[in-house]
Order: sequence, then C-alpha cells, then structure tokens
Amino acid sequence: MGSAGGLRQTEARSAPASRSSNAVAALKTARIFVSSPGDVSEERALTERVFERLGEDYRESVRLDVILWEHEPIFAHTGYQEQTPLPSQCDLVICILWSRLGTRLPKGFSIGPDGTAPTGTEFEVRDALEGYRRAGKPNLLIYRKTAAPHINLASGDARERLLQYEALEGFCRRAFYDQAGAIVVAHHFYAESHEFEKRLVDHARRWLERQIGQAATRPRWTSGSPYRGLEAFHAEHREIFFGRSQALSELMNRLRETEAKRTPGERVTRFLLLQGMSGNGKSSLIRAGLLPLLEGRALEGIGMWRDVVLKPSDRSEQRPDSGVVGALAEGISKAIPAVAQSYPDIMKLTERALEAPAESPQD
Repeated sequence: MGSAGGLRQTEARSAPASRSSNAVAALKTARIFVSSPGDVSEERALTERVFERLGEDYRESVRLDVILWEHEPIFAHTGYQEQTPLPSQCDLVICILWSRLGTRLPKGFSIGPDGTAPTGTEFEVRDALEGYRRAGKPNLLIYRKTAAPHINLASGDARERLLQYEALEGFCRRAFYDQAGAIVVAHHFYAESHEFEKRLVDHARRWLERQIGQAATRPRWTSGSPYRGLEAFHAEHREIFFGRSQALSELMNRLRETEAKRTPGERVTRFLLLQGMSGNGKSSLIRAGLLPLLEGRALEGIGMWRDVVLKPSDRSEQRPDSGVVGALAEGISKAIPAVAQSYPDIMKLTERALEAPAESPQD
C-alpha cells in the first residue's frame, strides 16, 4: 500500500464460453497482494501487467485476484489500511521498495514493544511474515531498487524525501538482517525496471507452477498471426510485444527525471524524442510499450494520459491548409472534450499552438 491511492482488483479474463459455469466456479483463486509506496509506480504498473499475462496463461487452472492500491475510490468513513485485505489473508505478497517507507498508520496498528505506529509498508511486510509463521502463507517476495533515488533539493519536500529514505534504510536493516549483518529475510535487488520485470515474471511463474502442479499450456495469442512483418505493434498487441524492456525502462527514466526536476507550481514542457533508423521499431515501442504502461499510472503524480498519434504528413480534416499543427490540434480536440468545448473552431486552437507551443490551451 504505502502512500498510493485506491484499491484495484485485477482478475484474469473470463474463461471461454465453452466452459460451463460450474467449471469456472471450481477454479482455484490465488490472491496476490502488492505492497509498494508511490515512488515505484512504474513497477506497480509492470506488476499488474505481469499478472494479467500470467492470468491468461494459467486461466484454465487458476484465477488470479491481484490487489493493487490503484484507481478505485477509498471511502472516507475510515483510513486506507482498514479498507484493504490483510496481506496475511492472501497467498502471495509482492513488496517493492526504493526510496520511501510510506506514511504512518493510526496507533491501532502499533507493532513492537515501543508502541510506535508503523507505516503501511512496514505493517504489510510484518503482517505477511507473521502470517507465514502462523499458517504457512503468504509467500513473500521482496524487491529493492538500488538505483539512486530522484530528489530535487530545490523542492519543498526534499527534506521529507531524505527522511523517508533514512527511515527505509533503517527498517530494512532491522527487518532483513540480524545484529551480525547476516540476512534473515531474503530479498532481491534490481537496478532498473526491466530487471525487476524479468525477475518477477520468473519468480511468479515458478510460484504458480508449484501451486497448481503444472506449467501453463494455453497459447497467449489466438487473434491471428503474431508476426507483424513491417506493420507496427499497437496497444492491442502488447501481449506479444517482447524484447524491448530495457529501451522502455530508459524512456520511463527520462520522463521521471523531467518530473523530478519540476518544482511545485512550475510549468514544464515535457518533450521526449525517440530517434532511430526507419523500421527499427520506434512506433511499436511507443504504441505497444510506452503508452499502455503509462495508462497504468506508471509515472508518479500523473493520474491520466491522453494520446494523439499522427505523422508529419497528416492534415486536419476541417482545415487541411493548417498543416500538421492543425492535425495535432484536431487530435487534441477529439481526445479532450473540454478543449473541444473551448475551441469549437480548430483554426483558433491551431493559431494558439503556433503562437505559444509551450503552453497548454486553457481558458
């Protein structure tokens, strides 16, 4: 949980219509809890995508119920932690740590002889470990990111971020090592998100095989040929888009660095240029890799993305003489209804973009 917002449950898609309702009801359900502060939002999005794929691969044998703090509303009658299942009530807990430990919980969640209220992440790790000691579940996989955290010393929360990092280091020393420095709670290290994704896929697949006693045999892609030839991959092909995890991680790092440099209230022009030879997969990387990942709130602080895809040769349907900027203005107008209401004449929005391209159209 940590400091993220809402609770989301992601399940594998429904079984084929040929299966009876009784057979579907008889499927075993595996509950997977994802514990992570908000600084690893990219890894949370990757975790969701990994288990969506595994849910498809194993849907003939098991249904995956993945509990993520994302998207859904949390009601005001009580706090965050009280409205989520306990990690100890699940079968597998994924804990992802980088530079934060999260916010403190009410005193009702106190752990330890000193009565200090833990953070959400502390509570979830300890609850999972205690659950395993009592009942043999859940299994706990802990991943720590070793890359240097992004801290803007000019930002208003720089001191808080440093305190969070110190608190996380202290917790890991206490929880994962004994007094002599020997590891007593196993955990995995990774530097970049593509390494995390690969390790999570391997670990989660092996865990599932042990739970159900078999490997997945169902083909993932049944919608025609998976070979695109010279055609680009799109969002609907993300299930079969592989091999570009490192490049995708580099794109996310560039976007994250831009956000980290921004001070509160500052307007930033976000521009990311992906350059390469024709036919080497730039469009596929963006359309089947980056955009679907961003939709999963992979970048902290940005809850929604709108995408407009166009080529330099594109022209506006309403004003073909306005060039590619007119096509861009038309695409933005279609993607954001509020912009269409403010600029019913595409030419006015086009002129605004040409006069002040770094500004967002606002009234």
